[in-house]
Amino acid sequence: MKNLIQLVENLKKSEVRLIRSLLEVQSLNQKSHKLELFNLIHSKMVKTNVDASMKIYQKKPHAVYYVLKSRLKGDIINSMLYKEVSQVFSTDYVKAKINCRKWLMQGGMLINRKIYGEGLRLLHRAQQLAEQFDLPGEEALINETLRNYYVVREGIDVLNHYNLMIHENNEFYTKHIDSGNLMYLLSIPTLFKAVYSVNKRQIYRHLKRLDDIYNSTKGESERIAFYYHVGYINYYILTRQFNKAKNMCLSFFPLIKNSISLNTISNNGGAHLEMTSVLFRLEEFTEAMLYANKTLQIFREQTFNQILAYEYCFLGNFYTKKHAAATDIFNQVQNIPQINSSVIRKEKWNYLAAYNYYKIGDISKSKELLDNCKNLTVNKSGWYLGKKLLLLIISIQEKEADPTLLKLENLLKLFRTLEEEYIMRFKAIYKVVKFLGNNQFDFKLTLEKQKHYLDLLIEGKGDYLWNPLGYEMIRFDEWFMEQFESRER
Repeated sequence: MKNLIQLVENLKKSEVRLIRSLLEVQSLNQKSHKLELFNLIHSKMVKTNVDASMKIYQKKPHAVYYVLKSRLKGDIINSMLYKEVSQVFSTDYVKAKINCRKWLMQGGMLINRKIYGEGLRLLHRAQQLAEQFDLPGEEALINETLRNYYVVREGIDVLNHYNLMIHENNEFYTKHIDSGNLMYLLSIPTLFKAVYSVNKRQIYRHLKRLDDIYNSTKGESERIAFYYHVGYINYYILTRQFNKAKNMCLSFFPLIKNSISLNTISNNGGAHLEMTSVLFRLEEFTEAMLYANKTLQIFREQTFNQILAYEYCFLGNFYTKKHAAATDIFNQVQNIPQINSSVIRKEKWNYLAAYNYYKIGDISKSKELLDNCKNLTVNKSGWYLGKKLLLLIISIQEKEADPTLLKLENLLKLFRTLEEEYIMRFKAIYKVVKFLGNNQFDFKLTLEKQKHYLDLLIEGKGDYLWNPLGYEMIRFDEWFMEQFESRER
């Protein structure tokens, strides 16, 4: 029942009217159980199979009911195909892909029925659209159908012509698939964890293969150029060449803007998100805020992508010390239904807000939000280290020596299993905090005796680099110096 309810809830008003009309026609003006079930679900009067069967048949679900439900589901899905593609899909690229497939099926069917003129017209129309929108997979299928028609009428020359085109289509489609896979291999490490392993030789091999594919197409494929740019941006992020990543982003924008197939809301918004993330890593927070706000304007209201844009707006306000504005964004996001579609994303917002509430002095709220990050802060996720870091900072501020040292000892077990990026920075923090806790929170003595580790944190190079998009939202070396200076006044 869950799948059927989802189908009905996602229908547009015009689709609801169409389905009702089709069900009424099918019933020949007699009582229709399918229409009754559809209306019950659409009006939200039933939520389970038991509810629906009792309403329609006055008994628990049985074989006849399940057949009825299956047929209704089939009718709804089929009715979606009756709609014009331009009314269902929002981007020209997706419309082109679906139209190619629709005209391929229609053209093939008409030729099989010996309605050759109209069938060939649809197939050639699909062929032109596939060429225009860089769809080699669809183009291969269309050319195969055209080959089968023409070869028995025009002979071996036509066969050779179409075989060559189909081979080129398939070769190009393979490059599309491979370049897309390589882009994801370079992008995925930065998506889900605050710390991540990077095998530099492996990611360079991925980049080299992507580079070879891009150069072999000689600029003939905008889709491959898209994968090339995204892959390079993420490679530069993974290898901490952030200025190069910024320059690649700047060349990415015109590629999207000038392309008939790439110029979509999701691609425009995604390009702005990429630039925003790079600017954060460069600690250019004011410029990052400008791009974050542009991204927010690009994505549609109440969408998951908009939530991602809000996350960067939140961080921009957080790092520019506009904590009240960051709190407003957090509260606003809680009212977007899509936030509940991902447990990890929802908990990520709790994590971000915990640091923000600490900054405005609401320690109890900060702790409460950290407690609601159980899935996000599993061991080795990186966010777990950030949670522990904030709790350590709170313990130090409240001068709780025993809890602070106990938390540090628990972290020792974790360190033995971690060989991931940014861990060296946390280990330096660990050394400083341990000395601080063992010496009654004497910041002056700690600064003197642990100067080596504090200098590494302040300099922030190599393995000690600070990542504004990582778990350490409050930069520890800055926090330490603030605490030291406040105690020296």
